[in-house]
Amino acid sequence: MFPKSLFPIIALMLLLAHATFNFAIARTYDQIIAYVNDEVITQRELDEIVNQRALELQQVYRFSEREATEKAKSERSELLDRLIRQMLLVETALTVKIEVTDAELEQYVQDFKNKSKIKTDEEFVTQLKKEGFTPAAFREQAKRNLMAERLVMRRILPKLQVRDADVIKFFEENKSQFTTKTDEVHL
Repeated sequence: MFPKSLFPIIALMLLLAHATFNFAIARTYDQIIAYVNDEVITQRELDEIVNQRALELQQVYRFSEREATEKAKSERSELLDRLIRQMLLVETALTVKIEVTDAELEQYVQDFKNKSKIKTDEEFVTQLKKEGFTPAAFREQAKRNLMAERLVMRRILPKLQVRDADVIKFFEENKSQFTTKTDEVHL
């Protein structure tokens, strides 16, 4: 029998041996590339956004696959910046209790389907898969987009005012930058 005073030491040694073994076989599955308050952005998340941008460039702007991939990779830092800004907007929207109803979310999905000329749910799922989304992930992203948009529309845009005097002052200070050199334009 072991003396009772040795039990904590033996237990600690077994715990350290187990932790060392687990550490030796541990692998990195994803890398954290940014922290936004309490949330993290992983390498995989950014890679998905880059891939979605490449698909958008191919489908909407008719880039070739190679050109779209290169262009999307070159926009990587801007895409990360856009993701961080959206996360901050959504967090602020949650703080000021801006909500999106299920009916509004359903209307967003329906508008997407109409804009994309999608007629059936099967076509919708197929299109989402092409873009790297599941229906649930698409709805979550749509909800975030709507929350951020609503925050901007309700809280930020009303505070932005451009007065006629500011426009005239800017024009007078920057006349040389405009192609028309006269104060009059004839149509």
